[in-house]
Amino acid sequence: MYRKNLCEIIEHCMGKKICEVTPYDVGDEELSLKELEKITKFYYNAYEE
Repeated sequence: MYRKNLCEIIEHCMGKKICEVTPYDVGDEELSLKELEKITKFYYNAYEE
């Protein structure tokens, strides 16, 4: 069961077309997903201007 679920998760992630970053990926486990999203949008918008 564990192996099957793990394989499904891996397939799901490998099928993503867009890379998604989590707070853990940027080294801050205390940062919420909403906070990370706000930061990402801020810098994306600043880059686009």
